[in-house]
Amino acid sequence: FAATVREFADASDLLLLHVDLDVLDPQYVPSSSTPSANGLTIDQTADAMAAVFQTGKVIAVCVSSLNPGGGQRGARSVKSATTLIEKALAGWMTIPFVPGS
Repeated sequence: FAATVREFADASDLLLLHVDLDVLDPQYVPSSSTPSANGLTIDQTADAMAAVFQTGKVIAVCVSSLNPGGGQRGARSVKSATTLIEKALAGWMTIPFVPGS
C-alpha cells in the first residue's frame, strides 16, 4: 500500500485525503448505511492514513459517511469516527507550502 501511495504522491503536487467511514468494519460504524463486511479496524485505517500523511503532500483531510442517528449504534459510530480522527491526525506533521496562499 505504501509503495502505491508513494508512486501516486510522486506524480502529484498536493493530495486531498478522503476517507469514507464505511471502509471500517460494521462493529465500529454500526449505523453505516453502506456497511463493509470484514472492513478495516480503526488502527488499520489510521495506519493507511499515516502512509498518505508521510508523503508530506496532504493539504486537506475529509472524513465522510458518518451517520450519527440510530441511538446507541449512532453513538458507537461517532465514537469510532472521533477515535480514528484523533489517531490519524496525530501523524499529520507536514502541511505543504501552497504558492499564493
